[in-house]
Amino acid sequence: MSRVGRQMSEKGYSLVEVLTVLAILALLTALTGVFLKGQGRPLELRVAALDLASCLRLARASAIAQNIEQVVVIDLDERRYACSGKSGFLPRGSRLLFRTVASEYLKGSTAALRFFGDGSATGGHVFMEEHGQVWTVRVNWLSGSVEVARETVWPER
Repeated sequence: MSRVGRQMSEKGYSLVEVLTVLAILALLTALTGVFLKGQGRPLELRVAALDLASCLRLARASAIAQNIEQVVVIDLDERRYACSGKSGFLPRGSRLLFRTVASEYLKGSTAALRFFGDGSATGGHVFMEEHGQVWTVRVNWLSGSVEVARETVWPER
């Protein structure tokens, strides 16, 4: 080994090098905290959309398996929904909109989505928005399929 190589291997890292690496790690940790701080609420909105979709899919599967109509009731004032065997809540503080056929509006801001034994449904959309993030849960009336998607804008009335 050359004289220069031996001196470097014996020397190791200097205090300045170690402190520089620690400062960079501390800066990256602080920046990560700032970027992740606001992520909890939008994540809660997505989870609520996925949970509502699972309730709708459960109702559809039950309607097909038993060949009877299954109803999912959604109450926007109470921010809750329920189907046979499952219920849940929609996030407080989020903006909500439910669109379905006129005959399915029960009273006030309560409406229903119906699934039939052949897999079809009355159809509808549930929109949720918070902090600029818009999520929608769509139910296709013909196939009864349930889809969750992130939208870019809030729908026009």
